[in-house]
Amino acid sequence: MYHVWNPDRVKALLILQGITEPELAKEFGVTPQAVYRWTKGTKRPTVDMMLRWCNRWNIPPSFFFAASKEAPVLEMEEEAVGV
Repeated sequence: MYHVWNPDRVKALLILQGITEPELAKEFGVTPQAVYRWTKGTKRPTVDMMLRWCNRWNIPPSFFFAASKEAPVLEMEEEAVGV
């Protein structure tokens, strides 16, 4: 069993905390576009960002992941590989 990033959990966090995407962005010093990408699943937040959310709202890191029988696909950022 693998644990994969679940963008729907960011949406759930916003609903549970009663905040909007722009409010989350402002509180954590990121752009609203970054939050939008996280909720759509086109990008993932850093581990540091997720841990900041966990500390802020007292939730476990596992909240942001879903169980899967398939291995996650690892993507490399173009900037990371110098393309």
